[in-house]
Amino acid sequence: VQPFPKGSRELNFYNFLQGSSLTPEVLELKKFLPQFYGTHNIPQKPQKTTGPTISEYFRLEDCAHPFKKPSILDLKIGKKVCEEGSEENKVIRSKEKYPMQESIGFRIVGMRVYKTLSEEFKYFNRSYGMALLDQDSVHQALIDFLDNGTEIRYDLLPAIIEKISDIKEWFASQTTFKLFATSILLIYEGSQAPGVDTSKVDVRLVDFAHTTLATEEEFDPNCLCGVENILDHFTQILRQ
Repeated sequence: VQPFPKGSRELNFYNFLQGSSLTPEVLELKKFLPQFYGTHNIPQKPQKTTGPTISEYFRLEDCAHPFKKPSILDLKIGKKVCEEGSEENKVIRSKEKYPMQESIGFRIVGMRVYKTLSEEFKYFNRSYGMALLDQDSVHQALIDFLDNGTEIRYDLLPAIIEKISDIKEWFASQTTFKLFATSILLIYEGSQAPGVDTSKVDVRLVDFAHTTLATEEEFDPNCLCGVENILDHFTQILRQ
């Protein structure tokens, strides 16, 4: 659990979803989230300047667990990643970090891709994503995510597109939350070993440290642009 206020916001979000009288809109959202099992306190070793401390952790479903060799892509969505009311300097710094975010509505935070020939993962970190400064390089990066070293996994795209389309439909009408700096987590099976379901794909929404309940029932367009553009990229790749 992150320090206040991020940790409190995310905990409030997950606790809200455990309510007994949720609307159909919120119940639909839960389909896209990792299962929440509460929090767990773990004692930490005492430091030189402090005594023993307790750290609180979220207990969330490990979405990668069902996969033997999970290739994973983290896409931060939203034209704005700073919540409403943020200090102006914070907003300016955020825009300067990745100017493309405001126009395309998403950025690649990082990814790892299982390469079948070397039988190793190839990692792409935050700096890699920040260096993608035009639509063509972003598009190529999404192709690279599907490239296992021997082939581009075009066969996975119908399932990926279907799952992201479901998320897009939710964002296109939801009025319950204000979401900033939420991520789409995309996972596919990288292993080609005999007996492994190589068609397995999962798409989830994660990261809610900047999420709050909407004060008025109104459409929030912040994340929709990014989801639509991600969907467009994968649709174009399928048509190539």
